[in-house]
Amino acid sequence: MRAMKRLPGPFKNLLIRMNRRRLLLQNTLATVLAGWLRPARAKAPDRVIAVPLGRDQVRLEVRHYGKGGLRYLSLHENERTAVEAAEQILEKHGGTLIELRGQGRRQVVFHDGERALAFDPNRIFTDHGAEATLRRNDSLTDEGLQAVRALRAAVLALLDGRPDEPVVALHNNAGKGYTFDNYAPDAALAGDVEALSVQPQRPSDAFFLVTRRALFEALRDARFNVVLQSDRAEDDGSLSVHFQQQRRAYVNVEARFGALREQAEMLDAVASLRP
Repeated sequence: MRAMKRLPGPFKNLLIRMNRRRLLLQNTLATVLAGWLRPARAKAPDRVIAVPLGRDQVRLEVRHYGKGGLRYLSLHENERTAVEAAEQILEKHGGTLIELRGQGRRQVVFHDGERALAFDPNRIFTDHGAEATLRRNDSLTDEGLQAVRALRAAVLALLDGRPDEPVVALHNNAGKGYTFDNYAPDAALAGDVEALSVQPQRPSDAFFLVTRRALFEALRDARFNVVLQSDRAEDDGSLSVHFQQQRRAYVNVEARFGALREQAEMLDAVASLRP
């Protein structure tokens, strides 16, 4: 600053103009970079269905990407990696994304009067499973059963028709607890297995669970870990069990939280199976 004061007037004015131009250029570059780096906004819902639960509610948000295509379903709102991967594939292949929204967490919590009730939204698709998830959360009441049945009906209405076209369920795991290893012989879920495709080059937290042998064989040939669910799978109320009972095509796409590229690759494989 003192050096600038000693400069002759014309040089001082030139330096001031240069500094201003530099600041303008820096601000312009910052604005451009911010636009490039800002996450893309999610497509606005084409349809929103409000489902009342006691004195609360959740939403089913439906987004269409072009005409036709597979239907992709997200039931656990905290599993965002799966949704982000699906959005990439929907932009490429088209289809419909259905999301359960409203609370930002895995469990759905609602109030019957002052009492809080909770359930896992992927355990409500059979009566046995609905009662079990409510009981597990100390929420098995008439009001609780009424709420889960209302949500079940709303979800299944959006998945009605096209029984031979797979519904794609979007899920994430923590890399432990629930992985492909749970389906190994003598493991906890071995009784739910009709057939396994084991690919040692793939991580155990990345796998498919399907209800049709044709889907199993196609994904096996593409070198993925795949579980073909048995007709005798335990009734836990999950959508896979409901679709197995209804003889409908279903694919659960499981990958670890944060494994965006891997899950997008898996979803692309499913979308590419279509004729």
